[in-house]
Amino acid sequence: VTATLPESWRGPYSRTRAAAWIEERDLEGTTLLVEERTKGDPIGLVLLHDSPEAEGNGSDLRLGYLIAESQWGCGYATELLQGFVEWAQTAPHRRIVAGVASGHSASIRVLEKSGFSRLDETADSEEFYVLEV
Repeated sequence: VTATLPESWRGPYSRTRAAAWIEERDLEGTTLLVEERTKGDPIGLVLLHDSPEAEGNGSDLRLGYLIAESQWGCGYATELLQGFVEWAQTAPHRRIVAGVASGHSASIRVLEKSGFSRLDETADSEEFYVLEV
């Protein structure tokens, strides 16, 4: 799941390292735990942070999400993003920007199904998708 993320986000993992990593993310924004609804098992994370919009018209809400590989293909990412988009309609942001690894077709499909469209900008091996709210 973390293979395409920055080096500091990759294994080896321990509970101590995971807690420290989440604390670091919380300094940048908000980290939310995604749980499977019926069992309550953790299956992913959502990362959110405000980012000044380049044209000076408010701020973007930057969105990142990770779903456990064992849960891929179960519809959790789609459910998560569609619920998030519904919530975002009430948020004070002008748009939501999500980054995705270039070529990660499943995640790109989830973003597009949720109303996001591709931006022309890229960074390293990452593409960006935007949703105007």
